[in-house]
Amino acid sequence: MKTSRSRIAASILFCLFSSQSLAEWQCSENDYEVLKNAEEFTSARTGYAGDVPDHINAYRCLLSRADAQEQLIRLQTEGSKPAQLYAMIALHDLLPGYYQQKAEQYVTDAASVKTMEEHIAGDATVAELFKQIESGERVLKHYFEP
Repeated sequence: MKTSRSRIAASILFCLFSSQSLAEWQCSENDYEVLKNAEEFTSARTGYAGDVPDHINAYRCLLSRADAQEQLIRLQTEGSKPAQLYAMIALHDLLPGYYQQKAEQYVTDAASVKTMEEHIAGDATVAELFKQIESGERVLKHYFEP
């Protein structure tokens, strides 16, 4: 599924939405594992004092990689529920055909996911969070905003 079109799209999205350098995000070899094991679904800035959570830094770094498309597909299949949702946000823009093929499994998923929105902890079902992705409430650019 590796195409130059999707790699170009990933690079364009990264450049358009990024106001920070990769150095500021502290990318590492563990980014995939950090995101794969994410325990909650958050907005971009929900850590203490408005800090960016580690899994969001990992998400940003993963999206900047040349093999981002392959990593996102892998994440969608083997990651935690929050990780799968992050993958689906990016795949919505980068691989719409793949996204549509996989969307059905999230529409009715009643699994509970921990959430954190602007310092407010909660829970939501995968289906509820996926509906936010489908409706455009959760879009990739939100995760690049400072």
